[in-house]
Formats: sequence, structure tokens, C-alpha cells
Amino acid sequence: MKKLLSALLAVIGCGVSTCLAGGATLDLTAFRHKVLMMVVGNVDGTLADFPLLVRIDESHVRGWAGNASPDGSDLRFADEHGTLLAHEIDAWTTDESGAVSGIVWVKVPELKTGTVFQMCWGAEPADLPAVDSTDVWTEYLGVWHFGE
Repeated sequence: MKKLLSALLAVIGCGVSTCLAGGATLDLTAFRHKVLMMVVGNVDGTLADFPLLVRIDESHVRGWAGNASPDGSDLRFADEHGTLLAHEIDAWTTDESGAVSGIVWVKVPELKTGTVFQMCWGAEPADLPAVDSTDVWTEYLGVWHFGE
């Protein structure tokens, strides 16, 4: 049984220029926006291939409002080595003012306190490698997302 996780994310900035996806290099200069995120809560041990819940909105990521695509198609995540991470958009909302918020599950290869990964957005979706959301849940027999 997986250990319980209570973790918070901190946005710490970004300066990485490439990320690898299946051996191919993705030029992160195509993204207009990038941030590094760090797990800063208490993680008991190290969890392998763990789906981490990431809530995205202007209160969590400065500069998010007005810069995200309406459907999240330009959103990508990479680990600290630049490897593309699988993710699933669970909820994506655009309000009447155009503000976008999202709930995204990101599969991190190794989750522990201090784990760093990056979130990138603002590139042309057609130029980005596809991400299969089912890859987030390969270690699970069933996954149900219940609405709030």
C-alpha cells in the first residue's frame, strides 16, 4: 500500500533550456512561461512513480492568469533532469473574466521532500510532443476522480 502523502509545492523559478522526451529534445525556449516547483511538505520516505496532485491558478503560480491556453493543451511538466513527465488534466476551468485554473495529476519518478520539477506553458501545442494521460496511472488497477 502506498504511504500517505502530505506535501506542499513551492514555486522557485526556472532556467532550464531543454527537456528530453523519449530520446528527443524539446526546446523549452518555445515556452513563454516556465516555473520550477518543489515538494516542501513531509514525505515519509521516497515514493516511486507517484501521481502528484498539482493545483494551478493565479494564487499558486504568479503570471498564470491570461497566459494559459483555454484547454491546457500547451501545458507540459519535466523532472529536474529535463525528462518529460506524464500528466493528466483532471479539471480545467476558464471563468467569465478569462482566468484559467486547473487540477493536474503529474507522475513524478521519485517523490520525496525536496523533489523538484518544472511546469511549462505558452508554446504552440502543435509543436509539442504528445503526453498520454493514461501513463500517469500505469501502476493502478482503477482510478476514480470525484468532483468537488
